[in-house]
Amino acid sequence: MSQARSRKILATAIVVALAATTASCSTGTRTFQLTFPGNDSGPLAIAPLPVELIDHARIVIDFREGEPTPGGPAAGATALAGNAKAVVVTWIGGACDDHVSIDLDGSQSAPHLTIATSSADGCRLLGVGRSVVIDLNVAIRPENFTVKER
Repeated sequence: MSQARSRKILATAIVVALAATTASCSTGTRTFQLTFPGNDSGPLAIAPLPVELIDHARIVIDFREGEPTPGGPAAGATALAGNAKAVVVTWIGGACDDHVSIDLDGSQSAPHLTIATSSADGCRLLGVGRSVVIDLNVAIRPENFTVKER
């Protein structure tokens, strides 16, 4: 084989390897949104609550409102029965909350969730259990998640 042909084959192999690496290393984040329904029955009205999930780790397929676990952790991650690729994330919000942002970063083996809740005038009236179910593209044990509120 000639040197020119060997160089051409090597150059082609390098271009293919770089293209494959670039395609597999997507750097963008994905954002998912939902709104918890409000509740105007009872003595205190609770407005609908927009919730945003920002997936820096690129492991989320979708997310939806969950059911808070009575007696469960104030902020934490638990397994969703029957689904190894889903995790239930819970936290305590307030009746005056007007927006929730959940940032997911870290790696598949050690994902980190940061939950930031904003409320009108800093109101912290009445603790309200909140929960979302996050559907993942890989199975991750809930105990591998770190969850903190900000």
